Amino acid sequence: MGTIPGRFVAAVVIALVGTALAGCSGVGDGAGSADDAPPTEPATTRLEQALHYLAPGGGPVAFFDRTAFATRLGLEDLETGAPDADVARWFDAARAEDFLLENTKLTNYLRLMQDATFSEFDVEWQLAETRAGTTVLRMSDDLDLDEVADDLVAAGFEPSGPKARPILRPDLARSDDNGMLGGRYPSIELWDVALVPEKHLIVTGHHVAEALEVIDGETESLADAGTYDALLALDGDPATVEYAGLTGGTCTLDGEDAGGSGAALFLHPDSTVRWFRAFATATAAQDDATALGAAVATEKPDRKALSVRADGAVVRIEAAFADRVQLTTSYRVVEGRTACSGTVTPDA
Repeated sequence: MGTIPGRFVAAVVIALVGTALAGCSGVGDGAGSADDAPPTEPATTRLEQALHYLAPGGGPVAFFDRTAFATRLGLEDLETGAPDADVARWFDAARAEDFLLENTKLTNYLRLMQDATFSEFDVEWQLAETRAGTTVLRMSDDLDLDEVADDLVAAGFEPSGPKARPILRPDLARSDDNGMLGGRYPSIELWDVALVPEKHLIVTGHHVAEALEVIDGETESLADAGTYDALLALDGDPATVEYAGLTGGTCTLDGEDAGGSGAALFLHPDSTVRWFRAFATATAAQDDATALGAAVATEKPDRKALSVRADGAVVRIEAAFADRVQLTTSYRVVEGRTACSGTVTPDA
């Protein structure tokens, strides 16, 4: 095992984490205990629950356990309708964490949505396809989704499809200068909305109908397909994950297809940040780990150290939880020697 300077964050992890999650065609996510899950949900961790609600083939996914995040920061008491001072408390804490630039797809509209029937404060967890764009939001048990439906329509969303479960689409002609409908719902972020009261879900994005088929058990889910099973097994502790990014498919190594089953990033509060890059062979993994060390050899040792090693066909990168900001924000960048190719072969 070797220890290399954390400037890896700015150079290599930016290439590594960012591109495997944002550049490969992909898979899964996870977090949180599910002891209080209603009987309509899989009685597993929140991460494993989430994987039952999206289909394979939608590209990389990211999971965020907002409940665990809020509890860790002592902000679990905040509710929609909060005064400006409470909203400011949340933003101050979130900015200090700087987890993902935003936490859920509702983060940037938190202040404007305090007059809505729901906001980020009502989200328990989120699973999002980072490229295909479908997002599943597991809402709090206390949220009345029938009330939400009525208010969305009143604000300017138009229902279509089956009356029992319509898909609500924003009437953009009615949006204001901030892109809000009724001054309280973001029209772009809530493009096509379906509500699933029995599972406490809000589904939004460009492939909502397909996600509903998965949720209803009509088509295979990521969990059914075992899309991310191998990556989850590498981490081995889905119950304590606060954030996870998963991607499947093969990545390139020096321009050649190196095979493998993708990559995953797991953040465990008060533990370690774990990044796994899975290859088809131990040789490919060793070459990758060696190259990472070489890539940072000339970097200034002015940041915290990261541990990098090849373990069989897997490259393992670990950092203290205190280094989570660099790792989670850098995964978005698509560049560098270890980046996933834009023409990777998906395994889903």
